[in-house]
Amino acid sequence: MQFTEICQRAAFLARQAGWGEALPAPDWRALVNRGLQDFSWDTEFNEEEATITSVINQALYMIDPGMTPRLFKSIRVVAYGTQNTTPRDLPLSSESDEYAADSLWWQRPPGNPARFLLPGSNQIRLHPAPATAGDTVTIRGTREALPMSADTDIPTFPATWHEALALRAAVLHCEPWVTGDDIAKVQLYRQQYAGMVRACVQFLSGNRYARIQRKVQRPLRRRTYIRQSGSY
Repeated sequence: MQFTEICQRAAFLARQAGWGEALPAPDWRALVNRGLQDFSWDTEFNEEEATITSVINQALYMIDPGMTPRLFKSIRVVAYGTQNTTPRDLPLSSESDEYAADSLWWQRPPGNPARFLLPGSNQIRLHPAPATAGDTVTIRGTREALPMSADTDIPTFPATWHEALALRAAVLHCEPWVTGDDIAKVQLYRQQYAGMVRACVQFLSGNRYARIQRKVQRPLRRRTYIRQSGSY
């Protein structure tokens, strides 16, 4: 479905739940994009790369320093490349591991980064801090999807689950107002959304990185009746 079609579907679902004409009028474009944000976070369907440039003796970097950053949910790979060398993979570490190896690890002089840490949302820490400027750090992981803007924009996951965005948008609009019998309708939307999240996660787990896991549903054994000649 296109962006406008998902907005129309969300408005229809809200009317079915009894809250399509609430005031102020709902901003369906914003609500559907919030649904896209939630769906991308819940399913991790959106993988992206981001790059940062090293600064001498600076260990901590914001991956997205904008006013409204799109958050990475998980980081799978960090590659560190200098101007004269092939990028190399940096393994993930943690403060507890670094303290166990060296209680003053955070005070050590800059050098050649060998590991990375994740101290906070959309933050990455290189250890040791870079001794050179201008090196490229490439990050790949699962991230909140880009919001849709044009009427003809289409979500970048299979159309089977585009309905999930309309369901989530309808829930976000209705839940502050819903009462009485309409609670059951909104709860049904929540359950349908959760089911689509589970189905999409299962699909991704079987297809991502070409690790295809096939589940074979074997047919039920059928009885075979053989007609025999002769008396019974």
